[in-house]
Amino acid sequence: MWKGKIVFRRMATLLLVGMLALTFNIPQAESLEPPLTEWTRTYGGAGWDRALSVVQTFDGGYALGGFTDSFGAGDWDAWLIKTDEDGNMEWNQTYGGPSDDLGLCPVQTLDGGYALLGSTESFGAGGFDFWLIKLGAVTATVDIDPDTLALKSKGKWITVYIQLPEGYDPEDIDATTILLNGTIKPVLDPKYGFVTNPSEYLVDHNEDGILEYMVKFSTAEVKALLSAGEATLTITGEVNGIPFKGSATIKVIDE
Repeated sequence: MWKGKIVFRRMATLLLVGMLALTFNIPQAESLEPPLTEWTRTYGGAGWDRALSVVQTFDGGYALGGFTDSFGAGDWDAWLIKTDEDGNMEWNQTYGGPSDDLGLCPVQTLDGGYALLGSTESFGAGGFDFWLIKLGAVTATVDIDPDTLALKSKGKWITVYIQLPEGYDPEDIDATTILLNGTIKPVLDPKYGFVTNPSEYLVDHNEDGILEYMVKFSTAEVKALLSAGEATLTITGEVNGIPFKGSATIKVIDE
């Protein structure tokens, strides 16, 4: 155990030294004054916590990868932190087992999830093994009204109800991140009560005792994507900075 911990500490030290060396070898822009500090943030507990890399996410926030001795399942655990654009923590998650586990480099994937590269002593063939963790989007249940869309109809809105799994509050959905089929934004004009009034956009549409988040889309914009037949519409967005995704199939008729 202690031998593994010593090796692990050496690995972490070498990584940090390598990163510092790379930093000092990057040509620096000529400037008489350093840029002003906009803000700083700290994350951690009473133990030994280290961030080893950071990337900017699609929403302008940041994802930090590292390891923590303060939280988690065992000795050191891989630690992924997601912040908003001002560095305020939106969520965090540890990964690991009873031994030492390290998170190195996070990236945000094209599906809106995350991948974290690391090293693990808790799992694998023995000693330290490469470790790749893929985090998918939260699966949402989507209901679309109308479920039969006439291409020649004059309806103004298509209404979508988004139900999240247990543990997620629909009130925490960021409506500005919602997209239909990756391109169409919902109606967000504050002149409409269903945009600004929680009693109108937080509803129990299917009467199962669980609130859904209701958004509306321009019927004309949605029709432009469709032709007669069955069509699967996919809704994506974020809840507390965590991506969610859900789909529903509707019937499209040329009437």
